[in-house]
Formats: sequence, C-alpha cells, structure tokens
Amino acid sequence: TFNFKERLCNVKLKDIDAFAKKHMSINWVTERTKQLKNVG
Repeated sequence: TFNFKERLCNVKLKDIDAFAKKHMSINWVTERTKQLKNVG
C-alpha cells in the first residue's frame, strides 16, 4: 500500500506534486498535499 506520510518524510512537496502528475490522473494527491501544507 502506498504510504503517503512515509513518502512525505522522504520527498519534498514539489517532488510529490510532480510524482502525482506523473502517476495519478486524479486530484486527491494534490488536495492531500495542500492539507498537509496547511497542517505543517
């Protein structure tokens, strides 16, 4: 299973955004990233 929090610890947010665009055709990753930015 894809562990988003673990991924976030190891990868910069901009890299996650690039990863999301590359591997996902839905916006949940982008929305999740926005939420994590607000929390963090």
